[in-house]
Amino acid sequence: LLGMDKAEIPLRTLDYLLDPLVFGPLLGALALIGYVGLWVTGLRAVRSQPGEVAGPRLMLAIFPLVYVGFYTTQLAWFRGNNFTHILPPFVLGLACVVVALLQKLLRRFRVPRPILAVGILGLGVLVVSPGFLYVYRNYVPSTLDSARWFLQNETGKMRGRVVIAEPVEARGAPWQTARPLIQKGVALVPVPSVAELPETRRQQSDGEILRGELPTAVLSAMVEPPMVFRPKFGQRRGPTVTVLKHPWSRHRVHGPLPIRWASDGELEVELPKIKRRRFVSLVVTVQTNPNRTADDSPTVLYEDSSVALHRTEPRYMDRKFSLLSERFPSSGPRHREARIAGLPQLPLSRLQVHLYAWSPPGGQLPEPSASLE
Repeated sequence: LLGMDKAEIPLRTLDYLLDPLVFGPLLGALALIGYVGLWVTGLRAVRSQPGEVAGPRLMLAIFPLVYVGFYTTQLAWFRGNNFTHILPPFVLGLACVVVALLQKLLRRFRVPRPILAVGILGLGVLVVSPGFLYVYRNYVPSTLDSARWFLQNETGKMRGRVVIAEPVEARGAPWQTARPLIQKGVALVPVPSVAELPETRRQQSDGEILRGELPTAVLSAMVEPPMVFRPKFGQRRGPTVTVLKHPWSRHRVHGPLPIRWASDGELEVELPKIKRRRFVSLVVTVQTNPNRTADDSPTVLYEDSSVALHRTEPRYMDRKFSLLSERFPSSGPRHREARIAGLPQLPLSRLQVHLYAWSPPGGQLPEPSASLE
């Protein structure tokens, strides 16, 4: 939940320039060489004409450094779309390098016209390849996009849902704002491997996103087959993704619940009367900067078990965010207190806690686990 260090901004800018959807490694290296060339020629122009204002090349070269330096002092969050306007000096530097290389090549070697035409065509394809790659990635959905739409349609647009997901590579352009996996108000729980999780925890989620396909033996034992999204040129890109859905139904919302700070820094929450073995989840709304919290792993402590809180997708430029717990079984009306550890020490007026009560798919309650951690 914490923002990056300001010192990372210059390095992230370099990664941005070398991104395959901006310049790519080869063209990016040539663009950086050309950018240094702008500095050299600009300084030469200043020395040869000391009475004149710095030449246009030097002014172009200064702008990216001034912009990145000022951005680094002001913000600790890199957003690619804020750096598109530093690209013109690098594009100009790339053009200068390409033209200079062509001129040297033609002076040194006598190239037949057919070979020269093929070479110029290949160079043109290389120069515009980042644009072609961007268009393809922008207009062809990824397998992860398909999984996201499928889960959204199958589980419904309801706040408080939890989706467990293995890491899936589905990159977009670095200047585009990252889209949430599913609708806002839903927690995405990243895990290295879903297969290593307890079966109870998996069944208490609303869905699972897995890399690759499931073995045939596992598929044959399933009552409802999973949805598999495979890559296909022009229709879907990225790795194969498998989606399992467990659409729980939210039948009641309680809150805001009474809360108070305990002496040990944990937040005490007074729970409503809930029947034993009913599955519930807590939603904590925090009114503060989404990039600043006191702890990376806030946790709900209830009876002898603990369950992690996961951050849901905030709205753009929102000054608050929500933390959503995975579902856990109620111990009945006699146990009406839970504690939340790891929250930022804020006034109670800036914190709200709600409890969601859930009904499982098909109405059958899964066996509660001893620990949900």
